[in-house]
Amino acid sequence: QAPQTHPRPTLALLARAFAPLHESFSTHDPQHCEAATLHTLAYGRAMRHGLLQAEEPNAARPLCETTLRAPAPIAAALAGVSCDWPGASSPALWPVAAVPALDTALADWSRDLATMPRSGLVIRSAAPHEARGLAADLVRRLATEPAWFANTDALPPGAEAWLVLTGRVPVFEIEGAPGAVTTLPLLAIYDGPALVVTGLDGGVRRDGPMADWRVPLPDAATRAALWRAALTDDALATEAAQPYRAGYA
Repeated sequence: QAPQTHPRPTLALLARAFAPLHESFSTHDPQHCEAATLHTLAYGRAMRHGLLQAEEPNAARPLCETTLRAPAPIAAALAGVSCDWPGASSPALWPVAAVPALDTALADWSRDLATMPRSGLVIRSAAPHEARGLAADLVRRLATEPAWFANTDALPPGAEAWLVLTGRVPVFEIEGAPGAVTTLPLLAIYDGPALVVTGLDGGVRRDGPMADWRVPLPDAATRAALWRAALTDDALATEAAQPYRAGYA
């Protein structure tokens, strides 16, 4: 791709390399096919969804000299390497206590999310670490890993394609407020489940079915069992379970 010195491939180089694969390829008019391939690469679905990204766009430079790159997480996913999206939050997760009623609820939610396309679930808890722990447990039941996003304005370019390639479940962390409604990013190609962890207030809107689960308060017997596991002292656990709530995580 002389005289370019950039190590990344230009659109011209890629168009010449992939022109024989284009549906309009003809040995009688290879230049026309190269031009069609170049525009397909420049304005096609791979660029639109972030699988390919233009390197330092420059309006003064001819389109054919534009260099392309694949985001590192996309390249890793295509190579079968697991990695988080750069800059995405990785919260500390507390293990969820083994409570029969809670286990049944998580099993029901995981079954519903796995069978309904583009489904979603808002997990509400007054304790943020509890909501995060339940979301992580739910994602494990779906036999995949969570992808944590704190910004709900829009996903980073290429992140949605990365979700499709890796099979991860997006988990959005929202600080809800009374009367506030948060709209989740539009997901055009990812049709799997999405989770939201938030407090007890505020609404959530999404382009798909969205269920709402307010984590139930543990009853007296469950509170005693949770305190007993935390304190390893039966008498103290029984006393603490009367006035104080113990969380599931």
